[in-house]
Amino acid sequence: MPRRRRTPIDAGPKPRPTYGTPQAVRQLATAWNLQLSPHCWGTGVVQAATLQLLAATPRAPFGMTGGDPLIFEFDRGHNPLREGVLVEPIRPQRGRVSIPSDPGLGVTVDEDWVREHRVDGHGVRMKV
Repeated sequence: MPRRRRTPIDAGPKPRPTYGTPQAVRQLATAWNLQLSPHCWGTGVVQAATLQLLAATPRAPFGMTGGDPLIFEFDRGHNPLREGVLVEPIRPQRGRVSIPSDPGLGVTVDEDWVREHRVDGHGVRMKV
C-alpha cells in the first residue's frame, strides 16, 4: 500500500466559534497525526499563548523518531504591540524560542506601557 504524505495544519489559534477553539484544532491535528503550525501575529501576549498551545501539542507525525520539531511562526517586522506590551519580550535565540515558564501564560504585561499607549474612546465591552 503506498504511503500517504501528511501535510501540516496551518491554523491560527483564534478562540472564535467559527474557527474552533485552539484546543479543538490541536485535538484534530493529533487525531489525524498531522503537524500543527499555528499563526501568531499580534502582541507578545498572543505569542505567549501560542507558545503554551505548542507546549501542549504532541509532536507529529508520530513514529519511531518522535515526530517533527514544532514550528512557531515568529514575525520579525516592527511591531510595538509585540515588543512593548511585555516586561521581557519574547525573542528568538539561534532560531529557537523558549516557552515561558512563569505562572499563567508565563509572561508579565508591562502595565505602565499599556497605560501610556491607551487610546481614549476605544475599548471592549464585556457581556456579563
